[in-house]
Amino acid sequence: MYTEYDKKEFIDLLIQCLATMEGYYNSEEDAKASKTSWPTLTQRNSNPIGLTVWGAFPINQGMVRFNKPQEGLEAAKQFITKNVFVRKVSFYELFNGCERGADIYKGFRSVAQGYNAQQYADCLIQYLCLKSKHVGNYQTLTNIDVSERTIIADLL
Repeated sequence: MYTEYDKKEFIDLLIQCLATMEGYYNSEEDAKASKTSWPTLTQRNSNPIGLTVWGAFPINQGMVRFNKPQEGLEAAKQFITKNVFVRKVSFYELFNGCERGADIYKGFRSVAQGYNAQQYADCLIQYLCLKSKHVGNYQTLTNIDVSERTIIADLL
């Protein structure tokens, strides 16, 4: 179904998309233009995708604080691998959570957490379509209603 290259590319693209949405790549000029603090919370916490829980790492302003950017990047890769390729969540479940027996996943940027999960999912789909080196692999993404239970890994 998907090759390791496709899997790695997808993980990298997903991290880039989420990190962009979370302000991880914002410059000082970006912050001034949007009237937000700089460095951003994700930058200060070395947490590119803004994970709110990760093992025994401390929490700073509702977000995990990693000691080094590489720790945050590795955690993001593990988070995506577990949820997309092991749990096999749908776009809807990635952002809103799911429960499968004893396995409870609370979601990433869910409505219950005060986020617009649909906006995150829509942005992710657009980002994948625009940034993928293998656009053909992701063409079906443009027709997905993220409220459906389309399994992300099945699209790769």
